[in-house]
Amino acid sequence: MRKRIVFRMIGSHDVGMGHIYRTMSVADEFKEHEVFFLSDHGSDLAISYYSGMPGWLGAFSESEIVSQIVSCKPDLVIFDVLDTDESQIAPLREKGFMVVSFEDLGSGSTHTTLTINELFDVPELEGENYRWGKEFFFVRDEFLVVSPREKPKKIENVLLTFGGVDQHNLSQKVLLQIRNFCSERGIQVHIVTGPGYREGESLSGIVNESTGVHLTHATGVISRIMAEADLAISSNGRTVYELAHMNVPGIVIDQHAREGTHHFASPENGFINIGLYNPGETESSALRVLSGLVTDIRKYGELYDRTKRHKFTKAKSRTIRELKSLLD
Repeated sequence: MRKRIVFRMIGSHDVGMGHIYRTMSVADEFKEHEVFFLSDHGSDLAISYYSGMPGWLGAFSESEIVSQIVSCKPDLVIFDVLDTDESQIAPLREKGFMVVSFEDLGSGSTHTTLTINELFDVPELEGENYRWGKEFFFVRDEFLVVSPREKPKKIENVLLTFGGVDQHNLSQKVLLQIRNFCSERGIQVHIVTGPGYREGESLSGIVNESTGVHLTHATGVISRIMAEADLAISSNGRTVYELAHMNVPGIVIDQHAREGTHHFASPENGFINIGLYNPGETESSALRVLSGLVTDIRKYGELYDRTKRHKFTKAKSRTIRELKSLLD
């Protein structure tokens, strides 16, 4: 029987594009059902991304969103907004709607039918409605058609990628710090920015005057670029899991405090986390760690070997199976 599903998601220059990407990926698995999307006024990227798509309900004030969802009479509501509040979830549950949330440690998460916190390997809250850890992390479909990176003999290709927004303009700042080092050693630098990146013109100018530096703003191609990368410097979100899936070790920077709660980016998984972004110091730390890995290929090789333990091809089917079971 055809069911009605409402996705409530966010996406802005403050929170990035990750919630948009996941919503799209999950929604693709429910094409046989009626699927609707709505967001809030502050989610400028979500509005621009979804407003022309079928099923777009609109952007509303926070005080209107619950009533808008109720008016749809959904069979399932999926929140991808980070931490939810009890006032968002409880009224929906009281009306008998099933509610799922992703990446949610808020007071509303205790009231959901199901909360999936795939970026937190250690449970932070108690309840049978929670699912925790990387077993529920799934890569986007583009990663299913490329082969992971074979172990290189030396580092010759470095990837810089800091999410769909790159709120601190780390693509530019880290490039300026490492480009001379990389140029002197014949290391190619590949930069991938997202649709929310605002400094494209400035970065393009720097890339054009640099040797061995390549830039792409295209979406849906990062998997192929990762397949050629020996090492990455990245933010600490979903990208780290994608890198591990592709056997690419990394130097990881927490863009904000929330990313600091994601503990997968650790040496045992193939990553060196240099902590919360601190202007000036972080860029220097990235160069220092990069230099150490380039000159000590044994240490790099140990990180590479640890990434090989992680593959996320089965997690999506596990997650979707849980969601679809709620509709049976």
